[in-house]
Amino acid sequence: MLQRIAMQRDRLHASRQARAQAKALSAHVQAVPADAPLAERLMVFAKLHPLATAAVASVALMIGPRKLLRYGAVALPLISKFKR
Repeated sequence: MLQRIAMQRDRLHASRQARAQAKALSAHVQAVPADAPLAERLMVFAKLHPLATAAVASVALMIGPRKLLRYGAVALPLISKFKR
């Protein structure tokens, strides 16, 4: 009976270690390469900075879709000019 308890203890310990290792590997993605697609960079930013993402989303909701499109139409050419 003691041998079964020891085997179960070892199995639980191994599963705990495997779970911790998987969590460490998934949390390792903290940075995105600069040449990554914009959607991937935005998703990683949203995961790393949830409060900033929520603030931007709430401001966008307060501004409204019409003004948001108007500001985007003005800002998009400026942004593309800076990228060159």
